[in-house]
Amino acid sequence: MPQNAPYSRPVKHRYHGKDVEVRHPKVELTGEQFLTGLRFLDNACETHTLNVLFSKGREGERVYELFGKLLSIADRLGGCWWGCDPTKHPVTYLIMRTVGVSRGAIRLMQFGMYDEALTLVRTAGEAANLLMLVERDPASYQEWETGVRLRKKSKLTPLVVRQRLNKLNISSPIHPNRYARLSELVHAAAPVMPQHYSNDTQPRVGGMYQEVGATLVLYELGLAMSLVTAAATKLLMSPGAARRLMRRTVVELADAMLPVCDPPIADDWPIATRMAREAAPTK
Repeated sequence: MPQNAPYSRPVKHRYHGKDVEVRHPKVELTGEQFLTGLRFLDNACETHTLNVLFSKGREGERVYELFGKLLSIADRLGGCWWGCDPTKHPVTYLIMRTVGVSRGAIRLMQFGMYDEALTLVRTAGEAANLLMLVERDPASYQEWETGVRLRKKSKLTPLVVRQRLNKLNISSPIHPNRYARLSELVHAAAPVMPQHYSNDTQPRVGGMYQEVGATLVLYELGLAMSLVTAAATKLLMSPGAARRLMRRTVVELADAMLPVCDPPIADDWPIATRMAREAAPTK
């Protein structure tokens, strides 16, 4: 910003419940300059997030490491690292897409764009519910597999999947209340302020570190990916070593996550760890 840039007349803003006057610099940026400035803010926020929340010695460091390990397992499951069964490609395709949205969510979280990250978490949650259903219900799996093979739009919408889970008495942490909260951020008419994860009345547009927002994204994404990976491990009949690695990682992630972020619902992680143990039972 030029040091001698002229400033506008005072404009009133509401900040922390008080009226304040702000002067804006009268500088007309080019489109490239504006995008470069945004990139600078995003990169600065990412550096701050990594240096503060996930710095050595903090509880978040362990969570970050274990989530990366879990994502690596899911990535290998989707890429047929432990063997390829062409009849199970619908499962591997879904895992690959879920790994992709998880990578996007992590990057957005580091850039301070927590709302956008949580909209991607919703997609991971939909995948978790679908895999939980088809792992337990052969008829639903056949319906899903046929639709993928014939490239037809599936009737297994997120709502239908949740209804079938409920009918089969299958408990999922991605329940209607959680799904509704995540969906709020997607819709244009959402009654929430953007990026509002601090104790003030200020909306934000990203590029600003807020610890509550960062830990919330990591909590929700870690939970969804734990469910996805546990269900996929059973569906793909992964070898014993892969199952044991998945089980250990999910259980350790649950133990590391709870001190960092209070669970909105007490049964969230016990369901995930139970699924992991069922997928890799001890002898």
